[in-house]
Amino acid sequence: MSRHLISMTVIIFIASGLLATPAQAHPFHSSAAEMDWNEKTRCYEVAWKVDPNDLEQELRRRTKRLIILEELKKPDVVFNYLNNVFEVDLNGKKTDLKPVGFEVNSKDAWIYFEIPVASKLADMKITNRLLLAAPHQTNTLLIQHGKQRLSISFTEQKQTCQLKWNATTKMYELISSLKNGNLR
Repeated sequence: MSRHLISMTVIIFIASGLLATPAQAHPFHSSAAEMDWNEKTRCYEVAWKVDPNDLEQELRRRTKRLIILEELKKPDVVFNYLNNVFEVDLNGKKTDLKPVGFEVNSKDAWIYFEIPVASKLADMKITNRLLLAAPHQTNTLLIQHGKQRLSISFTEQKQTCQLKWNATTKMYELISSLKNGNLR
C-alpha cells in the first residue's frame, strides 16, 4: 500500500471520528445507579451516574434547545427529564422524586435525588426509560435495603420490573420483568 493511500486512510478515519455525534462515538451506552434505603429519613437515596454527552444529547432532542450541562445554573431540566423517564410506584401509587443535587465533569454526570416513603414499605414497580433513545443503552440499578443488595438491568426490551415486599424477611423479591409495563 502506498504511503499516500495510508495517509488518506488515516485522515478519513480521524475525520469520521471528529464528525460523529457523542452518541455515535461509542457503541454501548450505560448508566449506573445506587438506591439505598435510609431508615432514619424513611426514603431511598439515589445516586445516578450517566455519560454527560449522552444526557446532553437527549435533553437537546427533547427540549429543542442547546443544553450544556456544565453551564446549567439550575439543573431543573435534568430533574424534569428524570421525572418523565424514571418512576417508582409503591402499592400502585407513583412516588415523587425529590431533587438533592447534580454534578458534572467531562467524564461523568451525577444526579442525586430521594424517594420519600410516607407509608409502610410495599410492593414496588420501577420503570426506567433513562436515555433509551441511545442505541444499546443499559441502565443498571443497585437497590440496597438493609443487608439486601438487588441488581436490576433496564434496556429497551426491559423497561419495568416488579418487586414484591416480604414483611417477614424485610426484603424485596424480583417477581417480573416487563416491557413498556406489560408482562413478558
